[in-house]
Amino acid sequence: MNSLKNDFSVILKQNLKNKQKNISFSKFKSGISSYISNIDLAIKQMKYIIDDDKYERSNKKFRKDKENLFYALWKDMDPTPDTEHNELMDEYYKRVSYANENFDGWKDGWETDRGMIYILFGPPDQVERTNPSMASSTLYQIWTYNRISKQFIFKDQNGFGDFRLDSPLNGIGIR
Repeated sequence: MNSLKNDFSVILKQNLKNKQKNISFSKFKSGISSYISNIDLAIKQMKYIIDDDKYERSNKKFRKDKENLFYALWKDMDPTPDTEHNELMDEYYKRVSYANENFDGWKDGWETDRGMIYILFGPPDQVERTNPSMASSTLYQIWTYNRISKQFIFKDQNGFGDFRLDSPLNGIGIR
C-alpha cells in the first residue's frame, strides 16, 4: 500500500442477502502535512528541494524506509524542530496542491514550469499576461517576485495553456 489513504469493505449478511459497503479513510500521522495522501508521490514532489543523490535514494527504498527517509528529510528542514508541526512541509505541499489545481494540462500541475516556480517561490507579486502579436497564438505570462528581485517569463507557444519557462533560471539553485 503506497498511500496514507486506505479503503476497506464491510459485508453485511442477513437472510442470505449480502450488502457491501466500501469506506475510505485517511490516517494522519503526527507531524505530516494534511495535504499528503501518498508517500511515494510526496517524495517525488520533493525533487525541487532535495539534491539528486537523496532524490534517487528515496525512490529506490522500500515503503517503511521511504517513510523514515521522508520524515528525516523534513525534520532536517523544519524551521521549528521543537514543535510537532512542520510549517515548511505544510506550506510546501499546500503549494503543490495549488499547482495541481491551477497549472495542470499534459502533466500534473506540480511538474509544470509554472508549478515548479510557484512551489519554490509562492504566489508572484504580479502576473502580467500578454499576447505581443495578435496575429500569433503565442501567449506570455510574466511573474514578478519583488522580494527576490526576479521575473520569470512563461511562453505558451501553441495557445493550449502549456506555459514553458522562457527565461533562464540564473543562479536560483534549481536542479
